[in-house]
Amino acid sequence: MALKFRLIERNVTIGKHAGRKLFFAQQVAQNKLTFAKLCDVISEGSTVSSADVKAVIDRLAHAFSHYLSEGFIVDCGELGSFRPSFGSQGVERIEDFKVHKHLRKARVRYMPPRNFSALRLASYQRIDELANKPETGAPSTPDEGKKPTPPVSGEDTGEGI
Repeated sequence: MALKFRLIERNVTIGKHAGRKLFFAQQVAQNKLTFAKLCDVISEGSTVSSADVKAVIDRLAHAFSHYLSEGFIVDCGELGSFRPSFGSQGVERIEDFKVHKHLRKARVRYMPPRNFSALRLASYQRIDELANKPETGAPSTPDEGKKPTPPVSGEDTGEGI
């Protein structure tokens, strides 16, 4: 199955195209693999039960929380590594720096291994806006017909696309 996207027109506010309207690809999510289904899929390919898989992943989440909050990089072998990350605002004088004011919220960054090939063979499929609109006036599901969520800041430039 292909990675699906639609083209969205946005005003560019920075960079060499500032003040212009450009079209950018915006990914359209297809479905969500639930935690229960993920545990079932892993269980089917192994000798452990779905409950055992869930128990191990629950414990993994606990270990992640503990070690990432201590500043460790968590190496998960063929899956990749996870590391803590945060940003900050700059100050002119070192004595003006206040942790509660100038540090940004900590996040977890995922670093795939060099040979990670999950998306290597991915293809792309453009979804036309007209094809996404319901034919009748009322949506058949609560989410159908809603506008997409606005982009996260930084996507307006199109960098990384």
